[in-house]
Amino acid sequence: MPEASAIEIQDSTLKWVMSFGDGVAISVTAYIHHPSHPSARGGSSFWLEDFYFEFRKGQVRGGPPRGSLRIASGQLEVRGERYANLIPLPFRKRGYARLELLGSNRRKIVIEGKDVLIIPKKDVRLEEFTGAVEMVH
Repeated sequence: MPEASAIEIQDSTLKWVMSFGDGVAISVTAYIHHPSHPSARGGSSFWLEDFYFEFRKGQVRGGPPRGSLRIASGQLEVRGERYANLIPLPFRKRGYARLELLGSNRRKIVIEGKDVLIIPKKDVRLEEFTGAVEMVH
């Protein structure tokens, strides 16, 4: 598990792709890992949250999907630093950025641009794992 909060790209949903000015924005509903409060058990919380990814001077390769796209895997690379599946939060980086998303239908979408900012929209708590196995009767 990550030591800081992080977005998990796998099993996320790409909701839309939009151009604005010379940039590109996407909306993704993703799982977010929150490290739990200090505890001996070392668990973590998982939330479902909407995020906006904004790319300055952005472009989309592979064309935007019609409707939403279930993401099977993906990675974000910024100035040579690669984030495979987990992206730490908060996230704001300058320089060449490339986001590759592979849909569960094998469709690949690539968004490239200069600078990337990830903005959370809202969150819904899913569950908390304490590291202990508990039985429900």
